[in-house]
Parts: sequence; structure tokens; C-alpha cells
Amino acid sequence: MFEQGVVSEGATLTLVGMGTAFGLLLLMMLVITAVGRVVGFAERRAGRGGTLAATKQPASDRDKALAAVVAVSAVQGRRADARGTSTDDPHV
Repeated sequence: MFEQGVVSEGATLTLVGMGTAFGLLLLMMLVITAVGRVVGFAERRAGRGGTLAATKQPASDRDKALAAVVAVSAVQGRRADARGTSTDDPHV
């Protein structure tokens, strides 16, 4: 049904493509890991300790941010109710 040469070439190209994709994904993983370690080292050396900025915020700032999110969500929900649309609508 199929010629042997076509099947052989197709199998070879498939294996080369899969190997290339796997190799590139592995390379990307290694680069991301290396960059993360370099940045962590630079943060520790700068005296920041490598902690996230959000963990250093006072609790009152986080509470204010949470209150703002809740308020905006409530306003959007009221607008959606007034229009008779679903609150799941991203265009509200």
C-alpha cells in the first residue's frame, strides 16, 4: 500500500522531530533553572534574602488590597444584575 522508502523517511522525520522537541524543552528547563538560581544568588548577595516583596507588606496593606478587590467585584456584580447579564460575563 505504501512504499517502503516513504514509510522509512516518515519514521525518520518523526523521530527527528520528537527528539528536537524534547531537546528544546529540556534546554528551556535548564535555562529557566539556571536563571532562577542566578537571580536567587544575586538577591541573597544584595541582602534581600530572596523573599517575595508581597510577604514583606504589612497586613494592613494586604487587607486594603483585598477590600478593594471585593468592592470592585461587588460593583461589577450590581452592574451585571441591573443589565440582566451573567456575572461570569468577561465584558461586564
